[in-house]
Amino acid sequence: MKFFLFSMAVIAGIFGMAAFSAGTEEPGNDACAVSFEVFGYPYFVRNTVAPPEGASSLALAIDSLDVFGETFGVGMVMGTKPKFLEKEYFKTHEAAVLILWGDTPWEFTVRSAVKRDRRLVVKAEKSGTPCKTAVFASPLILGFEREQIAGVAQIVFEFVKAHGSDDAGPDESYSTDR
Repeated sequence: MKFFLFSMAVIAGIFGMAAFSAGTEEPGNDACAVSFEVFGYPYFVRNTVAPPEGASSLALAIDSLDVFGETFGVGMVMGTKPKFLEKEYFKTHEAAVLILWGDTPWEFTVRSAVKRDRRLVVKAEKSGTPCKTAVFASPLILGFEREQIAGVAQIVFEFVKAHGSDDAGPDESYSTDR
């Protein structure tokens, strides 16, 4: 009798766990973290690049060094030689770029990049101090392996408040089709 009750409890537990897990997962909502590299110095936004009319941001998916070179220039100072994006890099990688124009020179901290339902969602924080005497173009440049972002149709940049919860939702969001 004890064995019968024990086996019934085990079977009920297995079916209960299967029903619970099946009920909590939504189809197509599989999310996986994606590794990335952040590129900043020595790149700056070229003066020939501008946001769309009436906008203060531009999000891009860049898949070649030629397009990257049309968007960004290189500014060097003395010191440690930075890592450059070479032509070979774009054979196996792609760049996701967000440029924000305005009176604040933004600094970005990327929290995560997650691939979910044909979307690549980049969660980040930004910080800066406004300066009313100039207009700045602040770029966020991320490099992703092409294999990891295969099937992605849209790249979304979500900014959350510093020290905030990722579950609270974005304070700002920008996106581009890939």
